[in-house]
Amino acid sequence: MTNDHELHAFEEAITPLAQEAMVEPPAHLDNAIKAKARRAVSAGPMSATTAQKKQGILRRKELWQVPLSLAAGLVLGVLIMPGMQSTESTSPLSSDMVFMGDKHSAPVEAEPLANQPPEEWLRTIAGLLLQGEPRKAEALLLEFNRRFPDYSQD
Repeated sequence: MTNDHELHAFEEAITPLAQEAMVEPPAHLDNAIKAKARRAVSAGPMSATTAQKKQGILRRKELWQVPLSLAAGLVLGVLIMPGMQSTESTSPLSSDMVFMGDKHSAPVEAEPLANQPPEEWLRTIAGLLLQGEPRKAEALLLEFNRRFPDYSQD
């Protein structure tokens, strides 16, 4: 019962606000819209030549968009490409990625490091990477992991 009473009170409060919010369009605007609609209906269907003329005008307006967008893309490509080619990476890994599990690396002589501690091995591997020799560094790392399987940098 209280729900019905609350709903009725809400409707009584909101009704004047809803009536104020309803605004009729001005008569002159309403009449202009109705007159234009009557003219469009009384004119009948558009002839094929009129439709073709309108379509031709639109087509001519849109005709320049495709060549212009292609030319813009070409200009951007020409301007950007020289900048991309002149940029050289200083990272030794940019041209040759090192994959830890690659067994096809070039053989590296690990004999000079045979009696060295693990830290010296790691310094040598880091030096090879900095010198731009990732394949040698990778091969040394594989040998390092074989010789020092339990090594941890704690």
